[in-house]
Amino acid sequence: MKNPMAVAMAVSAVALVLSIVALLSALREDTHDDGHDPRCKEAVARLSGRLASLEGGLAELASQQRAKVTDRAVGKTAAASIDPEELNRIIDLRTRQAIVQATGKARLGPDQLPEAVALAASNILEGARVVRAEESFKRGRTEFRLKMSIGRQQYDLRILPDGVIIEAEMPPGRAPQIVKDAVAAAVDGINMNKVKLEFDKEEGQQVYDVEGKVAGEKYDIIVATDGQVIEVDGPNGKVRFPQKPEDVAKPDGGAEIF
Repeated sequence: MKNPMAVAMAVSAVALVLSIVALLSALREDTHDDGHDPRCKEAVARLSGRLASLEGGLAELASQQRAKVTDRAVGKTAAASIDPEELNRIIDLRTRQAIVQATGKARLGPDQLPEAVALAASNILEGARVVRAEESFKRGRTEFRLKMSIGRQQYDLRILPDGVIIEAEMPPGRAPQIVKDAVAAAVDGINMNKVKLEFDKEEGQQVYDVEGKVAGEKYDIIVATDGQVIEVDGPNGKVRFPQKPEDVAKPDGGAEIF
């Protein structure tokens, strides 16, 4: 038989989450400003207080769950039917989703990031520390915005729930070698100072946007993930590759190749 208190706590948790979804969604529709009205913030605080009031009950439930019950039929021990840690996790997840739905965003801890998001961030900035994490819902799409630090430098990342990277800043030294080689070949003597992996809508693919200088002159180079240089924007103008015929044969002698 299930622990009556466990069942009661589970029902209370579900009811609370549903009330959060209903009330905050209603507030969002009523304010027409993505839920940033003070009433919405007050509702979040009020409902968060209600959620906190469950902690005492959950603590008692956890204590009961740690106690083993004897299965007389087989002479072994079995855990009670509801895992309080899992219940806590579900409450936290559903509450955050409700807040995101109502207000458009919600803060979360590094340990609350989906596995695919955490892995993608780690692959881009191995060893970096998550300073701030936020779940955002905009234009019908959920994404995770992270601020990560390496030493004193901080970098912004935007990642979809499945781990696909929308944007990711990184130290120049963390750029793939194929990208660094392409930039060096495109602009001789360049000193890279900014690198961002992003999705280029015009190209329909992920690209690296690299900024750097040569003798004080600024350059912006777009490189595909396979090392193909797409664009070089420097003091002599912008050149896209492959060049169009009109770029190759101009009256002034043609476009300069950096």
